[in-house]
Amino acid sequence: MNKRLIWNHIKKISKKNVSVFAVGNLGSKIVSFLLVPLYTYYLSQGEYGALDLVMTTVSMLLPIVSASMFEAIIRFVVDKTFNKNEIIANALTIVLSGYFILLLFFPIFLVILIS
Repeated sequence: MNKRLIWNHIKKISKKNVSVFAVGNLGSKIVSFLLVPLYTYYLSQGEYGALDLVMTTVSMLLPIVSASMFEAIIRFVVDKTFNKNEIIANALTIVLSGYFILLLFFPIFLVILIS
């Protein structure tokens, strides 16, 4: 009986989480798709290429620097068994630490980007 309750609880949480992640992921993709004509209208090919390079670099570094804490916050805040304040405080500490480390390496990235 106890296993059945646990399994039902897991199914209920996973349905909520999947829908939250799907809406967030789909929304960001739609916005990116809709902004492409605006970018290409106002920017030259070189400017758009530089913008794309910066956006790709940010997309690759963001999960590393933030340790994907944003997704973890969404996943654990939905579940009522966890302390929300503790989750947010821990995630904020990890994200700020990652950004601080990135700031230490920023001059190196700047030199590479300029050259």
